[in-house]
Amino acid sequence: MEYEAARVKLIKPPATIAASQMARQMRSQGEDVIDLSLGEPDFDTPANIIAAGHHAMLTGQTRYTAADGTLELKDAIVGKLRRENGLDYEPSEICAANGAKQALFNTLMMLWTAPPPASEGATVRCLRNREEGAIHERRYHHRN
Repeated sequence: MEYEAARVKLIKPPATIAASQMARQMRSQGEDVIDLSLGEPDFDTPANIIAAGHHAMLTGQTRYTAADGTLELKDAIVGKLRRENGLDYEPSEICAANGAKQALFNTLMMLWTAPPPASEGATVRCLRNREEGAIHERRYHHRN
């Protein structure tokens, strides 16, 4: 007896994951591959970063933070930009993201000045498998 809906079998991995898997397979076959699919570094996490993450967890920093980064992170970014790049920003001008996709989405939403199509927010839908009924929906709320 199957317990999953038939449409679950229609779900395909994102193209970035599929490309990463292909690069890994090619590399395992001895091919020289430069993998730009996921944006992951090509080195292990440095020991000081591991230690800082471990310390943060031991001191209770295990909850969700502000979507645009904590004040401590923004202060560190402001310091880095000032020290290494000669740029002067305030923490309120910094928006940290957990990856390029979120950063691009946040930037586009900031630049998008048209009101959302619905009063409570815009709905983004993936209709790639529309005929099979696999419609994926995510609601994004517009804030003034």
